[in-house]
Amino acid sequence: FFFIQGPDGRFLKFPAVRSSLVLVGLLSDYLECAALLQANCTDVVSRFCELLQLFNSRTIQLILGGGAVHIAGLKTISTNQIALASQCVGFVCELIRLLRAVFESRLPLNQHAALAQFDRVVRDFLDHRQELHRKLSAIIQQAAEHGVRKLLDFVQAQVTTAEGTEDIDPGLRGLSS
Repeated sequence: FFFIQGPDGRFLKFPAVRSSLVLVGLLSDYLECAALLQANCTDVVSRFCELLQLFNSRTIQLILGGGAVHIAGLKTISTNQIALASQCVGFVCELIRLLRAVFESRLPLNQHAALAQFDRVVRDFLDHRQELHRKLSAIIQQAAEHGVRKLLDFVQAQVTTAEGTEDIDPGLRGLSS
């Protein structure tokens, strides 16, 4: 797990998936470049944000776009994989918040406009996280509706068996639609 101190001082816990570990390693390399090439720090910020955007777009493409089905030979994208992707995106958002502060301390004031790139990247990550949440919600809703339909069918069968041809209250039947 990754632990990051949130803005309120509490520690946030995120699962450490392989792609996150690779990203942390690459971002660490970029931070070293920024430290060594302070004169080109704004260029490093741009490359840093490009890497984050690539990570975000590939994550969404693989999970929501179904690319993982083709690349990894999966039959479907599971809810667990969607939830992990959401947690990974949340982790990166928190990481960006911390890394933005690092770059802010290294850039001269007249170059702070470059930090706006971080804000755009975070908005993109948060938008995609919302898409992941909507997908999870839709899956959960479908499962709940399926469960209610099965329950109503079972109750209907029990009522029919016990009392002949009596039907379930139409109000209950409306729950499954």
